[in-house]
Amino acid sequence: MTRRDTLFLGHAVAHPMRPRLGRICITNGPTQYLYTTDAEPGRIYKLSLPDGKILGKFGISGHELGQFNWAHGLACPAEDVIYVADMNNWRVQKLVVKGKR
Repeated sequence: MTRRDTLFLGHAVAHPMRPRLGRICITNGPTQYLYTTDAEPGRIYKLSLPDGKILGKFGISGHELGQFNWAHGLACPAEDVIYVADMNNWRVQKLVVKGKR
């Protein structure tokens, strides 16, 4: 991937009464989406831009496929593809997000 494929912005700041957000990634394309992680329970969230509405969430804490033990980094080269650096599981997971039917 090149810098043009993915835009990484860093950490998000959350309200003290809401779950702490982790890494964020914004997709390139005519319709942009923001993906972000939380510390617990190890989920990935998909939000619409610019309004920030949660469009979906997936994952839980764990060691199996689709589970995360500290999602430390995100890359989103397309609206439906996410790479998650899962630090404490020592792996990178490629996720393909499927739309609702």
